[in-house]
Amino acid sequence: MLPTTPFVLLAAACFARGSQRFHRWLTNHPRLGPIIQDWERHRSIPLRAKCFAIATMWVSMSTTAWFLRDRPAVSIALLAGAVLLTAWLLYLPTRPRGGYNPAGDRVQDDRRDARGRQS
Repeated sequence: MLPTTPFVLLAAACFARGSQRFHRWLTNHPRLGPIIQDWERHRSIPLRAKCFAIATMWVSMSTTAWFLRDRPAVSIALLAGAVLLTAWLLYLPTRPRGGYNPAGDRVQDDRRDARGRQS
């Protein structure tokens, strides 16, 4: 099991050049569409998607590396790939907590605690 986010973004990029119909379907998908739209408009992904991608990648890569421990070169290559992909995901901008408004600016998160102070 590998994280979905990088592959969904890659598929959207390929479909944008190859098939408008599939690209439209992917960007209008109820679960995948918002991530792709944020990426295409703002080059950012939600924090939850980042965390999920990194966590599932490390679980799957470390488990696979452990099963392939008799082949140390393969295990090291898997873990090195996981480090590089983690660094890339952490480098990417994170979508603001409240998202973006239609003008493309960050939405102000106006949360207040019980005493009326902004948190």
